[in-house]
Amino acid sequence: RYGYIISVTILGGQLNRNNVSVSGISALNFIKNVNIDIAFMATSGFSLENGFTGGNFSECETKKAVMRKARKNILLMDNTKIDKNLPFTFANLKDIDILITDCPLSEDIIGAAKGKKVEVY
Repeated sequence: RYGYIISVTILGGQLNRNNVSVSGISALNFIKNVNIDIAFMATSGFSLENGFTGGNFSECETKKAVMRKARKNILLMDNTKIDKNLPFTFANLKDIDILITDCPLSEDIIGAAKGKKVEVY
């Protein structure tokens, strides 16, 4: 109908049962050989000071690898993540193309996003 087929590929590696994510060396090795058009990423925390953060080093390294390979990076964030800092940063505003949230953001965040040419929805 659309002239192309959408395929979904699942990574191997360590499963985090809390958030059903997979990370680790197997996932990183796989990512090296895949081409990514659009990456949809979620975050556990965000602040202007520390960027997009998570609590698991391996998961953050996997997110970094995916984002480096993707042509477009879309970050999904609900309001509970704002001004929440976790130990590991996987991205900053300059690394994403689109930020999708469930609430209006502060003028500081909107201004910083616009300064990095990030579309905010």
